[in-house]
Amino acid sequence: MSGHVRIAIQLWISFMVTTCALAGQGEQFTAQGAVLGPNGEPVNGAIVSLYLTYGNDRLYEQLTTNQDGKYKFVVRAQEVGNSYGLIVVQKDALAWNCRRWLMLDDSVADISLDRPKELAGVVVNDKGHPVAGANVSLHSVRSSSVRANYVPKHLAKELFSTETDSQGRFRVMTLSVDWQIDFLIEAPGYATIQSEYLPDSRYTVYTPGQTDIRFILRPEARIHGTVVRDSDGQPLPGAEVRIGRTRTGVAYGFDSAISDQTGKFSFRGIPEGDFWVGTGTSHVPDTDWVGWSIPIRTQAGETTSGVKLELTQGGVLEVKAVDSLGAPLEGAGVTVFTRDGSSGLAQGSTDGEGLCRIHVPTGAYKLIEVGKRGYHACEPHIFFDIAQGQAIRRELTLTKADRIDGIVVDEAGEPVSDVRVVLMPSPTDAVFSDKHGRFTTTWIKRYDEQNRPDDTVYELIAMDLKGGRAGAMKMQGEMEGLRIGLKPAVTMTGTIVDSEGKPREGAMVSSWLRGDHWGMNLIASKRLLTDHSGRFAIRCVLPDRTCEININTHGTKQVKKSIRTPVHGGKPFDVGRIELVSEADTDN
Repeated sequence: MSGHVRIAIQLWISFMVTTCALAGQGEQFTAQGAVLGPNGEPVNGAIVSLYLTYGNDRLYEQLTTNQDGKYKFVVRAQEVGNSYGLIVVQKDALAWNCRRWLMLDDSVADISLDRPKELAGVVVNDKGHPVAGANVSLHSVRSSSVRANYVPKHLAKELFSTETDSQGRFRVMTLSVDWQIDFLIEAPGYATIQSEYLPDSRYTVYTPGQTDIRFILRPEARIHGTVVRDSDGQPLPGAEVRIGRTRTGVAYGFDSAISDQTGKFSFRGIPEGDFWVGTGTSHVPDTDWVGWSIPIRTQAGETTSGVKLELTQGGVLEVKAVDSLGAPLEGAGVTVFTRDGSSGLAQGSTDGEGLCRIHVPTGAYKLIEVGKRGYHACEPHIFFDIAQGQAIRRELTLTKADRIDGIVVDEAGEPVSDVRVVLMPSPTDAVFSDKHGRFTTTWIKRYDEQNRPDDTVYELIAMDLKGGRAGAMKMQGEMEGLRIGLKPAVTMTGTIVDSEGKPREGAMVSSWLRGDHWGMNLIASKRLLTDHSGRFAIRCVLPDRTCEININTHGTKQVKKSIRTPVHGGKPFDVGRIELVSEADTDN
């Protein structure tokens, strides 16, 4: 199918191979703590909700606190699959807050609610006229500086949505000053705005306290097309058609379309730009019809018609995942790529019999990953060809992950809570110490030892963003009873200037801690932008270590600067001025 983009989507799942934990069939995990008010007092009547987030977010359990402010959730490993938990707390007159729970182990942590901060702005059209009745919702929410919580897009929209008034104004009063916000703005006849993809490609950070936000809506682009069978051109009704940005591959912010009885589908509210449109591989109910997506370039105010998605019945890849005893493993994620590795094709997960069936178009593929919580991800790189109507089956054995337990303490030996702990270089998620300073994480040790250089040094890195301290511990065989000591950390500061020496506001700053054959992102999930003076500050950096600072901003080349931090922490360390270089000055 000439000209088709090598992006075929199946199941639209966020594959979390690296979220390993001890998740046997009979295990259960408990999260508990108290909801506290601005002055540390227990909050009565707070609504506490546990969401499981993995692809489609779902509410697992909800409760209301009593006078002691306490909450408690118990989950069974076999019920949560590859999901992680997000505990969301809401209370009238207070800003809502949340806590990410990886469900690696039992967790004890209090959740504090601040007084709300206003965030407001106006929505206008491209002629500067206010747009009344525009829907303004949260598109995503990033963290506090402590836990780097991330609220998924679908859930963020559910938590808050409002409409602009007759003057195009909107106002949000339920947010903590600690959050970074991305918005989704929708209005009939206009292109939907996702604030991280603004038309002029500016980097943006919206935080509570801002009251001068201004969004400009432009005329929508529309797409009309048909889903048909490639063999005879007959229409396929009931096909779920999705759309996403070519640059990012994501479809968030745009609802899918369902083909009607004549196979027709349409999209409205699309911005100007490059997109893909496709059905994926399991979105025609009760059939095996699959297909590639195709590229579309949209223009503001114009309609793209005659789009044709031709689907084939293809073949089937069956993957069975078992443990070391041969028992089937439910919830193991499976990822298939095209043979040349140019794109991810399909993802799925195993059922109660440990079996995953993925329908794919005819062609050459490779099975690259099979993984499950609590187990080493298996990366078999099995190559196979699928012909029309063919079924291929493979059985793979997954082994349990290694567990690491420890405690984080200060210089006096006292436990420290809310410390971010990361094992480097290993693709496991960061964890946080509980109120007793304890942490539990996992290590896909066998994979690391087989795939990394023999002289790789593995370290546990601890960052206490709340207290401005950091610590590190080299892994030397022991996996239990580990003790990470914190010491005053370094705060790196600097100034970004343009080629004329003028401060550059809004430059994106990232920083990496460099180890033996690895690098660790020091910014976590938050966006760090320079202020109006071009200044930035990176907190909680280990003393006497090598770091790299990267600067990105539109219209300039990426700039990198290597830094060696001071031997002793506890005070700011200025790295000086970093000058940007215009893309126009790039050597040919």
